[in-house]
Amino acid sequence: MKRSVLPRILAVLLLLSLTLTLAVLPVSAQQQWNMEYFLKKYSDPHFDLTVQPNRVMSVEEFIAVIYAYSYYGDGAASVTAKDRSGKLPSAWAGRYVQAEVSKGVVTPAALRWSQPATVAFAAEYLCRAKGKYSYDAVNAYSFTGTDGLTADQKLYLDCAVDWGLIPYTPGMNVSQPILRKDARRYEVPTGQPTCRAAQTAAATTMREQHGYFVDCYWDLDKAAEQFSMLQALQNHVTMVTFQCGYWNGSSASGTLSCDVNHAEAVAHSDRYTVDPQLDAISWCKETGKLTFLGISNALENGFTAAPVRAILAGNTEAAADEIVDAVTKYGLDGVNMGIELGADCRDLRSAYAQFLTLLGTKLHAKGRLLLTTVGACFTDAQEQAGFYDYDTIGKASDYVHVILYDDYNDTGYPTRKTDGAVSNLTRFGRCLRYAAKKMPREKLLAGLGAYATDYNTTAITAEDISYAEAERRRSSAGATLNWNSEHNSAVFTYTADGANHRVWMESAASLAARAKLVNQYNLCGTSLYYIGTNAPQLFRSVSELSSYKPEIMTALREKLIPTALRKCYNSPITRREFCSMIAAFLEVRPAAVPAQTPAAFSDCKDPDVLTAASYGIVNGYTGGVFRPNNTITRQEAATMLMRLAKTVGTTKPNGESLQFKELSTMQSWAKDGVSFVSACTDPVSGKRVMNGTGKDAFSPLATYTREQSAMTMIRLFHATA
Repeated sequence: MKRSVLPRILAVLLLLSLTLTLAVLPVSAQQQWNMEYFLKKYSDPHFDLTVQPNRVMSVEEFIAVIYAYSYYGDGAASVTAKDRSGKLPSAWAGRYVQAEVSKGVVTPAALRWSQPATVAFAAEYLCRAKGKYSYDAVNAYSFTGTDGLTADQKLYLDCAVDWGLIPYTPGMNVSQPILRKDARRYEVPTGQPTCRAAQTAAATTMREQHGYFVDCYWDLDKAAEQFSMLQALQNHVTMVTFQCGYWNGSSASGTLSCDVNHAEAVAHSDRYTVDPQLDAISWCKETGKLTFLGISNALENGFTAAPVRAILAGNTEAAADEIVDAVTKYGLDGVNMGIELGADCRDLRSAYAQFLTLLGTKLHAKGRLLLTTVGACFTDAQEQAGFYDYDTIGKASDYVHVILYDDYNDTGYPTRKTDGAVSNLTRFGRCLRYAAKKMPREKLLAGLGAYATDYNTTAITAEDISYAEAERRRSSAGATLNWNSEHNSAVFTYTADGANHRVWMESAASLAARAKLVNQYNLCGTSLYYIGTNAPQLFRSVSELSSYKPEIMTALREKLIPTALRKCYNSPITRREFCSMIAAFLEVRPAAVPAQTPAAFSDCKDPDVLTAASYGIVNGYTGGVFRPNNTITRQEAATMLMRLAKTVGTTKPNGESLQFKELSTMQSWAKDGVSFVSACTDPVSGKRVMNGTGKDAFSPLATYTREQSAMTMIRLFHATA
């Protein structure tokens, strides 16, 4: 009896010893112990990662190995998962693959079991295994090798890095296949890793701020009020849509109703002799703000599909020409196509995308711009089921305004019977991240709703009201403005005429929280609806997140920044782009010396480059090339700025130059330029045209950005006056 008990006791002690040993082993040793245990349990050489360690893993092999090593499960009992070629996985991998297919982690129709497993595939697989979806991404990361990936797949990469599911280095190539020896890097971790800090969040920089001047044909007081607000926001708003065009359907008289000129309203007015809207347009031109003709399908108090169907089924060439003619007639910079339709009009998706491509081509031929307004979504499935073809629109348009408000619209409240914030911050971020993966981020304007919605929760009615009106109602009722953390929005309640009201409104704080995401994802800027009686602090709360804005706003006002450079301000500027700024400068302040005929460049015929070269401000390279797409360094910028100053007649700086520690080692051709621009002072701001970078350094080889170029151009403009 005692002899039979002893082996059991020894077995228990051995198991306890192994358990204690595992508990204190370092991670690498613990993983090795687990691997040995696993190989003994399954006795399958496919799981021995030391065999053929440099062989590329197939998708089925990756799924099987990661599943087995992560969960130590036996897989599914049956194998029925066929890939897009109609093939079952290999016999040894089948039950593990089937287990993941059964849980919805893997979608067979999107894969071939034999294709190589890449980092991008691993990111999506691991996120889905952990229940993290593409829209759960928080930060934006820098990857290469993303060609051919869907927006969802690109977001899965961000999400996987956020949650610590894949190793990350900036610029990593996610199309690289995974080798067997590296497979264990992708084990599904237990627990919930904390999201990583943002890797590529852009520093605050200049952003475009777009606002809407809403239609008010007979209400000239409202037009005058909006113009007054525009003037108050002159240092914040950079782009304005005049929402006064309507698609009314195809007819003998045309497809477009356009009320840019309020002549009839002025003729019937006792107080107005001029049109406030035309005055506002003229003022925008004088102050360097881009102007757009807003075209909508909002007829009879709603967005209607019938006119859009008629136009797209008719002569689209004539419809596009009509728009271009209207934009040209009033001297506007472009058009904002604000056609709003839902998924029930998906059959028009392709025709509308083709029309925008046609319209963009015609506008660009006239030197005009296309801004397109689109509805928001945050998955490929939503986007592909909707009216807006993000891919085509992103290519055809110069700017894209994404509607990120009206989450709980007033018109739907009687049916919906639920109220909420103008925009929910979580959804705002998800839609913004998706749009930035689907379309060029430098074109994106994040839509912000600068208004409030008053819900009568007794009568189940709702109305959109201005910020000023919301504040008036709150003050009149003595209500307290509260903060709702779920929606990240302001809200207050009051009672009037026996009815209970709940008012959701954007505030300076809520808009700032949304604008921070625009900075984080390095987008073009924001689009606020609308200008009207909204308090200036709403616009300022957004624009004040951008640095150096006052100087750049002045540069815009002086027409020193070409339209093509009014985006991606923090990107390095190219030689061609810097020449376009030089040409703009010379347009405003003509040269004091005559131009010479420049030598031809075999790789560049750009007129702005040739203009700058004709004054000797820029030179080419050996072999007669200009290399227009090369970025410039700080010492190159300093040299060109000095030559520009001398070209317009300023031969000596107006101050003393700074001493930099690199002067002795700097390129000889750059020393004069660096000394000149550091001695030249802007009398308006009191800043030198170019300063150092700290600790007596100039950093001559550092890159130069569009933003820095604009700042130094306006300083030089003032210094050479």
